[in-house]
Amino acid sequence: VVLGGCVADAAYAAGGKPQRKLALTWEKELSPLQESEKLREKIAACMESKVGVSRNGAALDAAVKQLEAMAQSIANYSGHDLKSAEACNLLLLSRLVARSALRRCESRGGHYRSDYPKAAAKPFHSAVQWRKKGGLKWTANF
Repeated sequence: VVLGGCVADAAYAAGGKPQRKLALTWEKELSPLQESEKLREKIAACMESKVGVSRNGAALDAAVKQLEAMAQSIANYSGHDLKSAEACNLLLLSRLVARSALRRCESRGGHYRSDYPKAAAKPFHSAVQWRKKGGLKWTANF
């Protein structure tokens, strides 16, 4: 996400423009900057209430569904501004965090699940990849 911001800054400095637009279906009358702020607020509210320090499966499942609905509501990415790009990156990162937390059926360190209060005998490890085509891809535990 940070690298993406640096690349976007460099592209803008060189005169480049993003090719896609951010169009949120729930706020069509707002400017792209206002739309991206609304999206950030919705993401923050979801993550705070459902994917906080103390988590449980039902809240995490609800968060995944809510974040996926937000992703579906973005018709096409576009705002020709850094804030819009950051909002979409934040949504992608939030989706990955929520899905990863839902898959972790244990508590370990800062990953506390009230429905799984103890650490598993074998630590849970996985890798997550996001692909433009095919969406999320999980590797086997290792």
